[in-house]
Amino acid sequence: MSSAVQIPALLLGSQGPLPFAGHLRTVVRGSQAALWIAGRVGESDEPVIQRYDRAMEVQTALRGLAEGSWAGSDRHGLLRGAWEILSGLPVPTLSLLLVAVDARGVGLSGVGLSGVFGWFDRERTPIVESEHPLLGPPGLPESLPGVLTLTRSPERVIGRPWEMRREPPRTLDALKHACGERP
Repeated sequence: MSSAVQIPALLLGSQGPLPFAGHLRTVVRGSQAALWIAGRVGESDEPVIQRYDRAMEVQTALRGLAEGSWAGSDRHGLLRGAWEILSGLPVPTLSLLLVAVDARGVGLSGVGLSGVFGWFDRERTPIVESEHPLLGPPGLPESLPGVLTLTRSPERVIGRPWEMRREPPRTLDALKHACGERP
């Protein structure tokens, strides 16, 4: 596996008229690893523009990983760098899924999630759904979160925000739509 392997991170949208208000999605490519990021900031009762502005602030800050001292890091270094950057931002209601890939494997980290699923061999498979340190309420963790290392590489990794309990769609097209991924 090389850092050229692409494993997008996706986050399910909320129910309601603005399912992706406050969402962000980006990828950071360093020389040794890549980090796919999907997240959401803000509460559903906050003004949409405020949620958008905070999401763009988080996204812009995380994109800086590719240019800073973390640019030559492996997947663990990019994850550590992301959490260090986030620790300096005012994002108390953050839900985030990070998928880091390098030549030696795939690692997941996150916050504000109630489940994590992978798209493996044309089907959605739970990666983490019950008691696990990767799952928990929104907000920045008090200490550096751990990394879940995957033994197989999925085509996509899907996070379910903390307040959601519904199952993600089972077909790829429906799953992409539920996560705001467009062709």
